[in-house]
Amino acid sequence: MGMQNSGWRSAGARLVEDLSNIWPLSGGAPISRASLLGTASPSAAQAQFGGMNQIISGPRVGPIKSNGGAITITGTGSIAGGPDGVDAVTQSITKLTNRGAINGAAGGVSAAGGLGVSNFQTIGALINKGLIDGGAGGAGGIKGGAGGAGVSNAQGATIKSLINSAGGTIIGGAGGSGGKTGGAGGDGVSNAGTITSLSNSGKISGGNGGNGATNGGAGGSGLSNVGTIKSLMNRGTISGGAGQVGGAGVSNASGATIGVLRNATGATIEGGAASQPAFSETGGAGVANSGTITTLANSGTIQGGNGGRGGFGGRGTFIGIAGVNNYGTIATLTNNGTIQGGNAAPRGFGGGGVQNFGMIATLANSGAITGGVGTLGGWGIQNIGAITTLTNSGAITGGAGGGTGSAFADGGAGVGNTGTIATLTNSGTIAGGAAGVSMGAARACGPSQGQSGS
Repeated sequence: MGMQNSGWRSAGARLVEDLSNIWPLSGGAPISRASLLGTASPSAAQAQFGGMNQIISGPRVGPIKSNGGAITITGTGSIAGGPDGVDAVTQSITKLTNRGAINGAAGGVSAAGGLGVSNFQTIGALINKGLIDGGAGGAGGIKGGAGGAGVSNAQGATIKSLINSAGGTIIGGAGGSGGKTGGAGGDGVSNAGTITSLSNSGKISGGNGGNGATNGGAGGSGLSNVGTIKSLMNRGTISGGAGQVGGAGVSNASGATIGVLRNATGATIEGGAASQPAFSETGGAGVANSGTITTLANSGTIQGGNGGRGGFGGRGTFIGIAGVNNYGTIATLTNNGTIQGGNAAPRGFGGGGVQNFGMIATLANSGAITGGVGTLGGWGIQNIGAITTLTNSGAITGGAGGGTGSAFADGGAGVGNTGTIATLTNSGTIAGGAAGVSMGAARACGPSQGQSGS
């Protein structure tokens, strides 16, 4: 018996030894069991191979936090923000796919709403076929809270591919109402980092500004960029939210860069309308640029937001192709679609089709660039900065003037220049807008000249 026990113990010892050192199939040094167990820990496994995939197929309370793997929200799945819907704060997301709903939570008293998706790391691909929205700002006795962004990409973070498919919606939260000042609407997509490729075939929209007795909140931008976007392709609708100052469809801030912005045939980029009952309401720009855009190519519609009572129609584009308001630099702006300035309410001024206070190296139009309608019509192209080459084979037209309650009415110029245009070549049409008849005066001015200034 003793021999048998000794033999059993020896065999057991050999078994333990064999298990503690596992030999590779191809030979070589054994791999210690301790090292294998070390790599089997969750944190080490995620670091080497990515975290476990998370699938949300029913209602969940957020935030759903990334573990380094993929996150999928099915068509029956939904996330109620807590306060955010999905967070990639400490670990990246390989792929985020949404077919259901991701919602930011509403803010408390005067507090900002939560974010739909918040990224501080890297998201390999974000594909939305459902709804992603920021939370509404909380109401306050003095000031309303700001709405949360639908998708927020923080400074230093990266989204390699963002695809908003047909039927998908990304929207910023509405600003909260305030006893004096309303909260600003949230941006549909807010980027302070890097987005390599953004493609939209659905709807991306800024949230509406909140109501305020003294001042209403500004509308959020459909897409706000203070970082870098290498490629932006729009086949759907990108729009700013309504507010005392309407939000821009696409806003590119000072120091920010957009490599290529293309607005396809049938697509729309539009500024938000002015909606607050206050003086000097201003519609938002279709594209507003204070940074750098290398190429802005429009085959669809870029439309400035309509102005409110006593306000100004939104500039068609602060960036460049359809209703352009540019304070920065646009290397090439080509238009074979429509760029339209926003229309104004009575006593207001129509927005310009393209307004340039910065630098445009090349502006080529084979479509239509038109100023907005107002008591004073907007100019088709208004240049206060510098345009190196302006080539027109389409139509550039000032907005019609008219309306009630004003002593005069005048159409806008086709091209108005108080800056520098080095070369202007026209084989199309450049025309001033027609003057309307004012109900408050016996005269009407216009029509404006096709070109003004020198």
